[in-house]
Amino acid sequence: MKLSKIAIGLLLAAGTVSATGTKKYIVTYPSGTDQSSVNKSAQHLEESGCTIRHRYHLIKALAVECPDDTMEDFQIWAQDHGQNPTIEEDQVVCRTASWTWVSKLTVIHRSLF
Repeated sequence: MKLSKIAIGLLLAAGTVSATGTKKYIVTYPSGTDQSSVNKSAQHLEESGCTIRHRYHLIKALAVECPDDTMEDFQIWAQDHGQNPTIEEDQVVCRTASWTWVSKLTVIHRSLF
């Protein structure tokens, strides 16, 4: 049993790195950020070779896949353009009560009552 939990953990951790050496990131913006700034960021990321995997509309955020060095360059670019996005590696989140695995920004509501 312990071995299988370790194996699952390793597989899930490896899931954020693809065979091409890219990683998946979530880029979120403060609520007061103009949509045009988010669009400029998305355009810059695509021009830098990143893939926009999803554009979130309820919150100002992008799901992005790109190499680490590209994301580091984007952080500098964003600061130079007066943007303050939060950039974090996309990861699996576990709700330990039922061992339900969900993506970080995927909202799954399961009643516990």
